Amino acid sequence: MPARDAFDPRDTRRLARRRMYRRRRQVAVSGLLMFCALLVLAGFKVADALPHRPPSVPASNSSVPVIGSAGVPSRQTRPSPTSPTAASVAAPAPAVSPTTTVSQDVVPVRATGVYVRAAGGTPKRGSGTARTYRVEVETGIAQSTGDFAAEVDATLASSSSWSGKGRWSLQRVSGNNADFVIRLATPATVDTVCAGAGLDTRSYVSCRAGTYVMINLDRWTHAVPDYRGDVPLYRRYVINHEVGHQLGYGHQACPRKGAQAPVMQQQTFGLNGCRANGWPYVDGVMVTGPETS
Repeated sequence: MPARDAFDPRDTRRLARRRMYRRRRQVAVSGLLMFCALLVLAGFKVADALPHRPPSVPASNSSVPVIGSAGVPSRQTRPSPTSPTAASVAAPAPAVSPTTTVSQDVVPVRATGVYVRAAGGTPKRGSGTARTYRVEVETGIAQSTGDFAAEVDATLASSSSWSGKGRWSLQRVSGNNADFVIRLATPATVDTVCAGAGLDTRSYVSCRAGTYVMINLDRWTHAVPDYRGDVPLYRRYVINHEVGHQLGYGHQACPRKGAQAPVMQQQTFGLNGCRANGWPYVDGVMVTGPETS
């Protein structure tokens, strides 16, 4: 029987195997730690390489395009009343930058003061006192001269318009001999032309200034709140109202609550209890109200 402390080769092999396993575990752990460190470092480098962009802004808070040479966007507020002078104005309006405008459709426009004349003309409509008109559209406002002329012609040719009851006859011509000119223009240009007649349109309303009927582009495009989105009816109103001034009619007030508004009422400023109406005649009868300044 061998002694207890005698050398056993099997013990040596077991110790060797344990040492080998420990070294393998150490190498594996070290390798894992090294891999994690390299992965984190690589992540930082990728992040640094990405372009830095500002956070996105909701559409309702994004900036609108700047219009006009002065580079200042217009600010429209609620209109305030003004007193008409030598020429007649459709309605009072709020203060606004006189050099620029922007439509709610976010289509950039420029106040150029240069106009494109509608070609051709129309037959004479009506049987009363003859008046001729020309149609022009300011350049740089992304509006078709032909389309604007067609809407003006259709309005004034209606039996509900001024030529409908034998008092007036109206005809569009393209020459220089027109009795008056109907223009679609930016608020800035309307302000300039109307100011020459002593009117303060404040980039909001249209006006009649001398031989010019100046239609405000923003009102033509978006109408006014009291019309509740009925842009076509407002267009009939603003044409008939300003042409009415050309024919010598003054402002009128709402006759009573719930009645049709006279076309010569300053409906751009408010209906004052009346219902929106774009025509001088309704069911063959001229809609009138008390005369007002």
